[in-house]
Amino acid sequence: MRKLTSLLLSSAFIVVGVYINNVHAAGHTQRVVSFVTPRLPAPAFQVQDVTPLNLQAYVMSQPHVVARPLQRWNTESSDPTATWPDATDPLRRLPMTVQEKFDCIRYHESRNHLHSVEIHSGAAGWYQFVPYIWDYARANIPGLPALASQATGDEQSKVAMWYYKRNNGFTPEWSADEYVCNL
Repeated sequence: MRKLTSLLLSSAFIVVGVYINNVHAAGHTQRVVSFVTPRLPAPAFQVQDVTPLNLQAYVMSQPHVVARPLQRWNTESSDPTATWPDATDPLRRLPMTVQEKFDCIRYHESRNHLHSVEIHSGAAGWYQFVPYIWDYARANIPGLPALASQATGDEQSKVAMWYYKRNNGFTPEWSADEYVCNL
């Protein structure tokens, strides 16, 4: 075995020892290259590409924290079938006062049940979109499923935010919640 040289790699200036061994086996010689790196302390963080899968894995690994103004609408602790928007929810980009009103609407419309369906009107999802309202949104927002009850929370919130911005407010879609949620 002979040591060739130490190489300087990247801008981190890590010295790596390179060793080449001649291995004799079964009548032929094979060269084996091995690298020896100094043991460095583990980095405080890792840098990686942020893909939707990485982001989803990160979000799922984090403890669920609900902002104080929104806590009164969260029913997850008392209802194991209820769901709550995660950190990737589109509505989380809106001001806190608007988020609180959407949380109130979600609570009063579906008690935070993502796939609930009202049997008489067919209204479905967190925000109880009636079929013609959902269909109109589908015509304007590509990639939505056929029914609101089949949509993810992020998709339902995307539609809710689209209607909110389109109408410059909560009415007419949630006018029934106007007095309850102080819209």
